Amino acid sequence: MIFADWLSRINEIMVKNYSVTLADLGVLDDERLRTAWKEGDTPLEFVAWFGEKYDLTHRDEWRGLVRPTE
Repeated sequence: MIFADWLSRINEIMVKNYSVTLADLGVLDDERLRTAWKEGDTPLEFVAWFGEKYDLTHRDEWRGLVRPTE
């Protein structure tokens, strides 16, 4: 998989799991991303690592955190 496709897939998974993209978060530089890609991390592995490292809350967990608006 070429880098651009790998990065695109990561963003798709990030949106599905956390409703954000890497650009929204702005916490990683291109060098860190390219290193993970070159080391063979799959997009799913990278997103799992990223979510854990930055303590992101998965969308499935939001239900108990968000109060309904009136």
